[in-house]
Amino acid sequence: MIACCLLQMGICKTAVHALQHFDWRRTSDGKGVTLPSQRRYVHYWEKLLPCKQSLTEPEIESLFFSKNLYQMINITMKNHDFAQNIPTLHISSEITSKETTFTGELRGDIIIYHLKIEISGDTILRFTTDLGVLFSYTFNPFFLDYSGDMVHHILKSELDGPHKDMRHKKFPANFSIDLAIVPSDTKTNNYWKVLQIIENKESDSVTKEELTVIEEASSEEENPPLEEDEKSEDDENQEICPNCQKTKKGPDCTECDSAKVTGTEHICAKCNLVILGEARTVDQISFFHEKCYRCKSVSLYIMLNFT
Repeated sequence: MIACCLLQMGICKTAVHALQHFDWRRTSDGKGVTLPSQRRYVHYWEKLLPCKQSLTEPEIESLFFSKNLYQMINITMKNHDFAQNIPTLHISSEITSKETTFTGELRGDIIIYHLKIEISGDTILRFTTDLGVLFSYTFNPFFLDYSGDMVHHILKSELDGPHKDMRHKKFPANFSIDLAIVPSDTKTNNYWKVLQIIENKESDSVTKEELTVIEEASSEEENPPLEEDEKSEDDENQEICPNCQKTKKGPDCTECDSAKVTGTEHICAKCNLVILGEARTVDQISFFHEKCYRCKSVSLYIMLNFT
């Protein structure tokens, strides 16, 4: 649960990283999450996260949480040491109200369980003998790859129980089971189908964006911007205020405060802009804005020449 939370929060980017992070923070020997089935579901969660980002809630509901049914045909146990005491198989799934039991058949050096049972969602396989539970395997058929062979090979290291037998006392090193599972019908979804749906959805989205860009480019070609000599007469007749450098609106500029003051127009000897308000002068030749008149350099000029 915590490893999945680390993925959800973005603290860890992969299931492997999340499990390692938890293992060494939780324990001193790195044995935090040890059961293969528990680790398997962290990897399932890693696969689900990108799907949640690319799909809407209704799409997630229909693709993931609707009843996706799968047919489990048989299970084959290979390289075993149980010829004298064949384990009993117990299967529980989300669609079954109770556990279903099957007896294995010894065929040479393999044990085969004939099933033909429908499963869905989280499924638990338990193999028992008179001594109790021998080993188990928990999985979700939604995440299996059905593009190739219908047989899914499960190694000893992926089974809960045999994974701890490092010295191969109870289970040979090459001990394994094969699961023969297929979707019940063509409507049954699985993770790889969902990936294809997401890929097609994103491809359609990119195509729409490309079409939008093409349409915008085509529109610009049909309606190019006006050149300088193609501007309307109204644009040419609009006067620019020399004070605020904006287009005059009507007979008087309404964009700057100085234009709101009417009076005789003069050119300021300091800033060379039109003086629309009251001008300051000392010789009736040089005129200044009030603020320009008070400028230090102008004050010095007046003092030297007119006092």
